[in-house]
Amino acid sequence: VGRHRLYLDVLYDPDRAGRFFMWPHPTPAAFQACARHLSRTPVDRKIAGSLLVRQNQAFGAPPEAVAAAESLKEPNAVCVFTGQQAGLFTGPLYTIHKAVTILNWTKRLKEVLKRPVVPVFWIASDDHDFEEIRWTALPNTQNQIQRVTLNVPGLAPRTPASQITLGDGIRDVLSQLWDAQIATEFTP
Repeated sequence: VGRHRLYLDVLYDPDRAGRFFMWPHPTPAAFQACARHLSRTPVDRKIAGSLLVRQNQAFGAPPEAVAAAESLKEPNAVCVFTGQQAGLFTGPLYTIHKAVTILNWTKRLKEVLKRPVVPVFWIASDDHDFEEIRWTALPNTQNQIQRVTLNVPGLAPRTPASQITLGDGIRDVLSQLWDAQIATEFTP
């Protein structure tokens, strides 16, 4: 009810919706065709890979992330992308789900494509909707949903998330988060 026909076709009749997409079905053949197409795209992967290696090393990324960036230098390397707007304490749980999913897709596609596949999780740090990303909700010690909100006094409207300095308000949020949690043997 109230859904567009294309949306319903993508869900229930992919052959009908497929005419709008270059590779309509998530099959090994479709992924291979897409990877062949990308291999013909003039991109200097060595420059991109070198830049990402330097950035990952500067950020103190784990060895797996640096190795993935290094593999991007290969001429037949491809990337799998997903992302999410920035969020307080990673934002909604589906952000974590998306990150885990892209790692699983990367593993599967390496097997199917027989080439380097690099996962890329993009954070939309230029997001201007601070009201949406300044809070999170979690169960507290009474198993009730508790909302924890970050206050940033004097923030100009439409300031990109990447330009927000958290300030002392983050200490209050961390304290609220700590107080809301049930103490367990893992708490320390």
